[in-house]
Amino acid sequence: MLLPPRIPKSGLPARRSKPPRKGMSHDHLAFLRQLECPIYPGERPIEAHHLLRVDRTRGMGRKAADRYTIPLSRRAHRELHDAGDEEAWLAAQGVDGRALAAALWRISGDIEAGMRSVYRAMRLRSGAIHDNLLHSEK
Repeated sequence: MLLPPRIPKSGLPARRSKPPRKGMSHDHLAFLRQLECPIYPGERPIEAHHLLRVDRTRGMGRKAADRYTIPLSRRAHRELHDAGDEEAWLAAQGVDGRALAAALWRISGDIEAGMRSVYRAMRLRSGAIHDNLLHSEK
């Protein structure tokens, strides 16, 4: 049986790639990976966690836009997914994921400002943990 001749790739029409969705940025994800984890400072590698239930443009089976990401160490990222309830887990850790993601998106690319935002989240986290301990002792 004879097969039809192959069409050279140069003869095919050019494939059009879809334009990136609004709020998507490889540079922003690279920026996040240079920051600290607000849960376990100093741990590496850092992974970009895409927050759930914040992006209205997100379709079924699509992760949130990169503007809704926070830096987490691999251990913190795994613990968050294992917990199942992202919002409850972040609240228990004393981290406002939405506020941190919004702050980091606004200053994306500025490492020093990004570290200040993460340190601010860590200070707020330590205060929330301290408050939780005080309330649990009553």
